[in-house]
Amino acid sequence: MRYVKRMLRLRSAFFLLLVCLSCLAVGVPARAGNPPDHLDTLTISIWLEYDRPGALYIYRGQLPAGLDLPARLTFRLPRSSGGPSSTAGIDNEGKYRYIRPIVNEDGETTVVSYEVSWPRFQLEYYEDALRRQGNNRQLDFIYRPEYAIGQLVLEIKEPYGASNFVLDPAADTRSQAEDGLTVH
Repeated sequence: MRYVKRMLRLRSAFFLLLVCLSCLAVGVPARAGNPPDHLDTLTISIWLEYDRPGALYIYRGQLPAGLDLPARLTFRLPRSSGGPSSTAGIDNEGKYRYIRPIVNEDGETTVVSYEVSWPRFQLEYYEDALRRQGNNRQLDFIYRPEYAIGQLVLEIKEPYGASNFVLDPAADTRSQAEDGLTVH
């Protein structure tokens, strides 16, 4: 009888050891990312009537050096955008690592949150906020940042076939993109 009890205890101890080792093999879930207190850089590119009516908005940014990763990013988009079309982290080799965001409605905005494990990121969305009057188009763009930003760049890409293109305030520089369109 003692032998049977000892074997049962040994078997229970062995089972408990297996459970503990299994937990270690699976690993502890990664901690939820903390939001950054600022961004080193953020470039907002607006491509007007590029591949559909309205505008494509592309946010490309760099997190501060030394920030513990993963980091949780949150952006507010106009509710009329319907949410992001793409959210990604950009790894050290420049590859885009697409991440499914958490999307919630909040009044007139869509709140988009996602965690990145790399210091560079990108978010894209479309919105048809152009006011049309014959051949004329007008876009008013307002950006309310969620973070302090070390360097903010706003780029506007002219649409195909545009004439009499005007920005107010005027752009500091102009260049030609790979697709031949002018970028302000």
